[in-house]
Order: sequence, then structure tokens, then C-alpha cells
Amino acid sequence: MLDNIIIQHPVLSESLPSYYLHFKEALEVLKAKFGNMPVVEWEMIGAIAERCQVPKTKIIDVIKVFQLSGDLVYFAGSEAAGENQNEKFVSHLDQKLGFVIVEPQWITQLFASIVSTHSDYIKNGLLSREVLEKEVWPPSVVPPNVHDQLFRVLSSYGIIFHIPGQDTILIPSLLDTKLDNLQALWPAHNPRSIQFTRFYSFTFVPSGLFSRVMVHLLQLKHNYQYWQTGILVDDESSFCLIQYHVDKNRISVAARSKKDVENPAVLFSSINEVLEAVIEHQLRISVQIEIPCPQCLISQILQPTLFTKHSCEAAATQHKGIMECQIFEETHQIPLYKLAPDIAMIDFECRRITIDSQVSVGEEIGKGAFATVYKGTFENKTVAVKMIDIPKKCSEEKTIEIMQEFRHEVRMMSRFQHSCLVELIGFSLSSPSALVVEYLQFGDLYNYIHGNQQYPLE
Repeated sequence: MLDNIIIQHPVLSESLPSYYLHFKEALEVLKAKFGNMPVVEWEMIGAIAERCQVPKTKIIDVIKVFQLSGDLVYFAGSEAAGENQNEKFVSHLDQKLGFVIVEPQWITQLFASIVSTHSDYIKNGLLSREVLEKEVWPPSVVPPNVHDQLFRVLSSYGIIFHIPGQDTILIPSLLDTKLDNLQALWPAHNPRSIQFTRFYSFTFVPSGLFSRVMVHLLQLKHNYQYWQTGILVDDESSFCLIQYHVDKNRISVAARSKKDVENPAVLFSSINEVLEAVIEHQLRISVQIEIPCPQCLISQILQPTLFTKHSCEAAATQHKGIMECQIFEETHQIPLYKLAPDIAMIDFECRRITIDSQVSVGEEIGKGAFATVYKGTFENKTVAVKMIDIPKKCSEEKTIEIMQEFRHEVRMMSRFQHSCLVELIGFSLSSPSALVVEYLQFGDLYNYIHGNQQYPLE
């Protein structure tokens, strides 16, 4: 077996250095020595390799060969991936990071111990880390010093996911396959109630995608019911149903109000914000985001008109509030806020102001690449007015990016309120789009500290 592996290995196909055989003999000694807990740390592997006269720059090649032959499993961590793995392996040896399992069957049993955990320890697919480390992985079976690395390994395989900020892990395989009372909790849409819908379609779905989405959504302070392919969120005034359609490679998000007078825009926007952060910024996978026409959904048309999120953003940058749905040779005018409340920002309606009639704009006090800041007055209070200034030759893609950053700034400033932070007073999406914020007469903190300030710091 070893000879065949070596012949096929591109680095070793020409000859077999003697240190490979010496390392193989050392592995057999390690297996006998460690028995039921065959975890060997990098530092010891490095020492053994040195005794076997393995050059430091060849350690990773030796380990790869014995992993291919089934003699060991090595975990170098995410930092050891890439073209210069031998150099990074040496760095890990110096930092005493990583480990090798010299009995591959042991890691299989470890994985099985997670998915077959006793039901008394599991609640809704969730397991506390404390129970895992004491009951499922007792110190006599799994060395505590490798727990963190094992968590990363299990997470990379999609077996477990740690919920940030909580002493809890999610085990997707232990979730129910469906929610039995879903039809009662999420009945057919009542046309009198507001509903927003969005589709995320993928050409390729990486393993654990929906589980990662679920982990991040569970951090939001709402009531949940969840199963392997869905989450039902309840925030008292609205519901939101997130479903993973395996056959279509699609995630759908639908939010509706509990009462006719309520609006689910806030919940819908927060859910989509989490989804897009996971998909586009963490996993960095391509996705097509589409919005079905609400009128088509109400009319129960099987193939509703789909607007891309990009087209809605382009309309918003041109200050167009209407999209057109052409179905069965009929044209329906659909308000942008009914398609994409997060782009129209109706979830921040209470902060919307009209610059021309409500704000008196005065002298220019600052200028950036795509914005100019003016001193102004709003409701007899001195304010700073940041007006978005997009050049006429700016491409559509760049304009959309600028407005995305503008909306993100509004959302972030609205969420964080503190006496030490600049207060957001209001915003406008009309032409030009603008932020109205607290006026700081002494400028920003950095320049105040490092400049020639005329006033004492207190």
C-alpha cells in the first residue's frame, strides 16, 4: 500500500528517502503508546521527524503520504493551507499549534459520538459545550487541549456549529427533518396583510450553508422554531419564514405581518442583512438575489415576475419609486417599497426628513470622494448635513455601491446611540441623498488630539 502511494505521489515518485521508512516505524510506536487517545501534538511530531532525520521543509510531504496510506489524519488549521504549507507547518511547530491523529478510526468514532449524542443532552438540535466536554468528550477520551481545534475541524465538515456569544453548539443532523405544524403556523397568504418575499438562488451550494445561516439567525433576539431546512421567526408583530429548497438550490425568505395594520419591514430587512453577510462576505459565493412580484403572488401565478435586487437598487439610485411587472401582456406598477423595503428604507421611516423644506443648508465644512458636508440648521438646532455627491460619469455599478454604503451607514448609526458617538438625526433618499447628523464644533477626535487644539481636552 505504502509503495503504491509513493509511486503515485508527485514529490516521491522517483525515489524513497530512508526517513520515510523511519517515520513509518515511529508511527507504529506512537499508536501502541497512545492507545485509546491517539492525539499527538505538532511539537512531538516535529521532534519525531527530527529524530528520523526528516528535513523541516519536507515534513508536510511525509505526513501527506502517510495520510494517503491511512496511517494518520493531520489537522494543520486554516492558516496552514496554501502553497507554502511546509513553511507554515514549521511556523506551527514553533508556535506549538495543530495535532496529528495516529489512529484514523478514532476520529471517525469521535464524529459519531456527536451525531449519536443521547437525547437527554440535546434540545432542538442544540448542545451546551459544557455537556459536550464533560459527558460526550470526557478527558479520558479526548484531551481538553485539542477541544478548540476539534471544534474547528467538526465545523469545517459541517457536523457542528458554534453559536457566537453563547456556550452552545448546533448539530444540524440532530434537527427534525420537518416542522409538523408549519401549515397551521404559516397558512396561505391573506392578500390584506403585507408580505415581502426574496429568493437567493445558487449554482453551487457549499456544505453547511443553511446551517451557517441558521447559526447567525439564532443570535437575533426572537422566538424561533427551526428544523433542518427551515426557520420560522416570530418577533411579536411579524413572522418570517426562511426555507432551504434543496431541489432548487434556493433559499427563500418571506415575512408577513400578524395584523393588517402592521408592517414586517424591520424583521424582513434584518433577516436579509444576516443572510447576505453570511453568503457574500463570509462564504463569498456567487448568488442571484431575486424578488417576486407581490401582485403575482397574490394572484397565485405559478411563474411570477422576478425582479433582480440589482435592478431594484439601480431604480433607487435613479430615484425611481415604481417598478413595472408585465405578466400576460398586462402592465402592473409595483411600488419599490413593496418589493424591497430595505432598499426603500421604509423600516427607518421615522428618521426620514425632507432636506429642501426641513433643513437650512449653510457653509461647506468638509468634502470627501463622494460626499460634501455642510453646516446647517434643523428644528432650530445646528447640524451637519452630509450630501452624497456622485459624479455624472460614475458607472451604474459604482453608484449602486455608493448607495449601498450610504444605507449601511444609516442602519449602523441608527443602531448605536451613545453620548460618545455622533448622533444620526435623519436621512433623505431624495436627490441628493443626505445624512443629517449631530454637529461637532471641535471636529473629529483624532484631529482634535493631534492638531493644534484651542480648547482643553476636558
